[in-house]
Order: sequence, then C-alpha cells, then structure tokens
Amino acid sequence: MKPMKTTKPIHIIDTTLRDGEQTPGVVFSVDEKCAIARALDATGVPELEVGIPAMGDDECADIRAVGALGLTAKITTWARAHYADIEKAAACGVQGIHLSFPVSPVLCEAFAIDYRSLTRRMKDMIRTARRYFDRVSVGAQDAFRTEAAAVHDFCSEAFRAGADRVRLADTVGMLNPMETMNRIGQLRARGIAGVLEFHGHNDLGMATANSIAALWAGCDAVSVTVNGIGERAGNAALEEVVMALEHGIRIKTTIDTQRFSALSELVAHAAQLPVAAQKPVVGSHAFLHESGIHTRALVVNRETYEPIAPASVGKKTADFVIGKHTGCASLVAFFAHEGIRISRKECFLLIKRIRTVVREKKRALTGDEVRRLYMPA
Repeated sequence: MKPMKTTKPIHIIDTTLRDGEQTPGVVFSVDEKCAIARALDATGVPELEVGIPAMGDDECADIRAVGALGLTAKITTWARAHYADIEKAAACGVQGIHLSFPVSPVLCEAFAIDYRSLTRRMKDMIRTARRYFDRVSVGAQDAFRTEAAAVHDFCSEAFRAGADRVRLADTVGMLNPMETMNRIGQLRARGIAGVLEFHGHNDLGMATANSIAALWAGCDAVSVTVNGIGERAGNAALEEVVMALEHGIRIKTTIDTQRFSALSELVAHAAQLPVAAQKPVVGSHAFLHESGIHTRALVVNRETYEPIAPASVGKKTADFVIGKHTGCASLVAFFAHEGIRISRKECFLLIKRIRTVVREKKRALTGDEVRRLYMPA
C-alpha cells in the first residue's frame, strides 16, 4: 500500500446542523445552532452544512441566522433532487448548496426514479443552482450499493455539468475500509479528477475507518458530525476523523483539536444525548487507567499507554482509577499526592481490601473510600 500523499489540507464539512439533527428525537433551537456554528468555526472547520430549506419557514429562518453570523467557515444548505428546493435554498441567503440524488437501484426503485432521467435532471439542476450559488456540490446517495460504472458515469456527468464537488455517500454504513479504498481508487484510476467527498454512516462501526480509507485512496474531503451523531448509529465523528488523520497517518489538519472536549459537551447538551463514557477522544473514560501494569508504566512515561495527550483535545490528565485491577504503582501515586508514603507491604494489604470492596460495590472506588480503607476510623 502506498503512503497517503497530499499537498493541501483535507477539506472537512461538518454536518452536525443538518445530518446530525436528523438523529431521532434531536431538535436544536436557533440559539443552539448559532452557538454550535460559532464553536465549529472557532475550531477551524472550513465548511458547515446547516440545514434543509425544504423543511419550511422556521428552518429557513434558522439557516439565515447562522449565515448572518459572519463566520469564516463556508455555509452550505442541503436540498433534495427537486427544483423547488433550489428556490427555497436561494432565499436563505447562503453561498453553497448540496443537491442529493438517490443513485442505487434499491433507492431508485423506492422513489420510482429512472436512473437515466435522474441523470438528466441532475445536470439541469446543477445548471439551475449555478444561477443562485457560488458553490454547488452533488451527492450520490447510496453510492456504494451501486455498480462502479454507474457511479463513475454519475461523477463524470456531474463535473461536466459544473459541480464543484461530488459526495459519495455510504448511506447505510455497509462499507469496510478495504472496499472503500478499492472503490475510490477505481474512480481515480478511471480518470475522475474532480473534488470527491466521502460521507460515511456508522451502522457497522466503521464510519471513521472508512473515512480515513477514502481519504487515503484519493478523496479530497470528508463530511462528519460532532460526537458522530446522526440517523440510526450516526455518522463519522469529527473528533475521531481528525485525530486519526493527525496521529494515525500523520496528516496535519487546520483544526484546533484542543477545542474538541468543549465542542463535544456543547453538542451533547444541545442534543440531549450523553456521550458514551468510552467514546474515543472525548468520552469521560477515554484517558482513564486502572490496570496495574498500565499505571506502573504511565507513572514513568504517559506515552506508554496514552497514544494522544489529553491536553491535545482539551482534557486534563486523568488520575488513575482505583478498582479491581489496581496495582501498587497507582496506590503509591495516589497517596504521594496526599503527602503519604506507603510501603510495598501496605500496598499489598490495601489491594486485598480494595478488591473485596469493589466486588461488593461493582464499581471503582472514590478517593474518600480509598483513604478510609487505608486509615479506617
């Protein structure tokens, strides 16, 4: 496998305010949308997909409110394959539109759309959108359950008609990284030279991996959401994709990763969706350690079992958790912080007490509980 080569930053489109809000039960107020948009802009995300004008006047008002913030990020709206959607989007006063087309046989059948007539409509709609918008992107819904030749033709026709970018969507999250690389690589090998974007869903837990694979194979852009929120199992997570790029394959982005923790909390609160404790990068347990073997090494060098520094994503370096798997190194470090030197013999006696209590409580212990076990009243 050839190493990924790029001379320009990966372009990131955040769709928290569009696809993210399609999470079942999630409703953002206009103030929350503006706060999230400002936070994303401050984080350095270059493009925000902020809503669906066809949803009505309230949605259009929200889009206009975000567009009026004067952000550095480009603002894009999302539209179906309907001419009326272009008119509604134009009334929102933003500079970009994304036109989404169902391309797979299963979607075309469900929507009673003939693929050839869809292609003709797509080309005409791009030309129509060009009269209103500076930027026009086109989406191939369910692109990866569509024959490769058909996707190639769709991309070719879209670029010829004037599209700035084509989004290839793994709409039902059925891809794996190997197939992602093959499909994107084939498009590039067959002469598709325009800007390609990958949009991954997380139904099989591979949205982040597929996004990285797509970028490695030749995509120029990727769409993501904060905390990976979205329909069903969600989308590729902004924080995971960026950290995987920067630390997994050493590709620097324009994103201020130190803002991730605060950004995650902001979106989680607005969406009323708590972040899973073990969620990569931003979860409350993402940098916690309990294992005695791990903590012994971490006392010497945090890099032994911390692939990224907590501070790099806006988190404090976590204390060790005192639980069933705790070893002497954790206890020595804990009591040293209290100004107490504990002997090795005392450690082993205390570990036995701790393991008895955590089995009863079925959880780790608090600092006060550990102190009482060492110094019982």
